[in-house]
Amino acid sequence: MNKNNLKKVTYGVSKALIAASPIIALSALDANAAFDIDAGMKAATDPLKNMINTYYPVGLFVSGVAGAFLQPQGDLKDRTIGFGKGAAMGGVVMAGVKAGLGV
Repeated sequence: MNKNNLKKVTYGVSKALIAASPIIALSALDANAAFDIDAGMKAATDPLKNMINTYYPVGLFVSGVAGAFLQPQGDLKDRTIGFGKGAAMGGVVMAGVKAGLGV
């Protein structure tokens, strides 16, 4: 077998292995394995719920600061009103997120 034929055969075998690799990988899975969707959802959402409960006041403060920055120019009273509006809207959003996640 000369060098060119060896390259062609090696290329053909590697191409066939690459094409068959998804089938080989999927055949290794157990088709009758028990998947617990509730446990998976709990594992995915529990860290998020804990973060929301821990950093709820920080979220309100940050949204209040954003509201103060977005308030048009004015005196201290106008800035305070903007901070209050931002904190209120942030509270509404955080309450919606908490209700949606069942926290």
